Amino acid sequence: MSNVGEGFSQASLMDSGILRAGVSVVLQAPTGFGKTWLSEQEIKEAVRQGLKAIYLAPVRVLAEDLCTRWTTAMPEASVGIFTGEYGTDDRPYPVAFEDADVLVMTPERLDLCTREWKKHLGWMAKVDLVVVDELHTLADGRRGARLEGAISRFTRLNPMARL
Repeated sequence: MSNVGEGFSQASLMDSGILRAGVSVVLQAPTGFGKTWLSEQEIKEAVRQGLKAIYLAPVRVLAEDLCTRWTTAMPEASVGIFTGEYGTDDRPYPVAFEDADVLVMTPERLDLCTREWKKHLGWMAKVDLVVVDELHTLADGRRGARLEGAISRFTRLNPMARL
């Protein structure tokens, strides 16, 4: 676990190489430190290497915001949003799972994908990075078990992906 305390910065964290060491990392830092920005840099690197990245947003509104922002910030990438508001005949996904380089989704959507893994294994195998925003929601009595199950199943389906 990497615990960012006083004296640490985004630059020192990037310079340390821990985010690109090919291992999973838990980054604990105060609000405003720039954890989302750091995630974005790692997502860009995965896309640059021809791989996929998942960003698990704790709420739909954040997923919408990040999808909009990253579509502009990463014109070289296909950014898709996968929340409960999409995936119906009335409102299909703007980008298909298979076509998305960056998959912004809620834990509930990843949970569903891992439960229906046979339909999703093709794109899941290409995921290099899974960013779990608000990891502390594992302790939430209502959503925590679903998040834990989704992460556990995903890592069994793709043990090489970094978290």
